[in-house]
Amino acid sequence: MKLAWVAAAVIMLAVCGGAAGGEENDVDFQVRVTGTDGLEFKGFYELTLVNTVKTRKDIKGTIPAVYTFKGDIIKFSVAKEAAGTMKIEIVRNGEVYDNEQSSAPGYAQLTVNHDF
Repeated sequence: MKLAWVAAAVIMLAVCGGAAGGEENDVDFQVRVTGTDGLEFKGFYELTLVNTVKTRKDIKGTIPAVYTFKGDIIKFSVAKEAAGTMKIEIVRNGEVYDNEQSSAPGYAQLTVNHDF
């Protein structure tokens, strides 16, 4: 039982999905979703922590959005269904590790991933 609580605490400390606050150097890395303000998106992310704990979470939001994470491997995939521009990028300490963007007039799915 104690091990389950420790594992849950590690996951809670390692995965911080949602709007970011604070300085970029306070987090391991960020995924930024930018483009046409107010454009809706939905998708998921998969996060691996120290090659042992893997978390998958469905997400939805509107542009702009910033998600903050601590972990070793990230896969972040979102789609838009309306006209507009959408860009996603993985950023750590000001350096972009992966990015993808689309200005397609309708549906577009974008996926970025990185192994730190």
